[in-house]
Amino acid sequence: MRAGLTIILLLTFLACSREKGIEQEAFSGNESAESVRIWQTDKGRKLWELAADSMEQVGDTVRVKGVKLTFYDRYGKVQSILTSDSGRYYQSSEDMAAFGRVEVKGQDGSYLSTESLFYSKVREEIFTEDRVYIRSRDKEVWGRGLVSDPGLSRIEIKEEVRGMGRDEEWQR
Repeated sequence: MRAGLTIILLLTFLACSREKGIEQEAFSGNESAESVRIWQTDKGRKLWELAADSMEQVGDTVRVKGVKLTFYDRYGKVQSILTSDSGRYYQSSEDMAAFGRVEVKGQDGSYLSTESLFYSKVREEIFTEDRVYIRSRDKEVWGRGLVSDPGLSRIEIKEEVRGMGRDEEWQR
């Protein structure tokens, strides 16, 4: 009886070991998920929160679709909200990229539209080389290339700048 119990325990242990090996193999490479949220903090301060319809991790890169990225200021208040068709988060640099119908809405009512936009964690800046359209309460601006803070309060358009203000039209 004792020998039979020992054999049953040994077989159970081996079966569990095999199942565990299969489980580890299934999660050792790429991973994916749906309806995900991730965020980044710095010394307890939330920098941003990313919500996506789907996510796939391939090595160091997290690819997302159906992106909603919320940026926070140093006081924890929402600075702006970015939406796009897809994006990427690079874990080693903690930088991000957004692609396809990229829109950023600032808390002050400002609005940015472009086809791609990148975020640098080190510089805490968003930037692009693509065409941009910016709208605020009293002006509209078009151009190519942009560098800005995530809240759209300090914007530099690099070239082909033209715009309209309340009572003026200008070009640089």
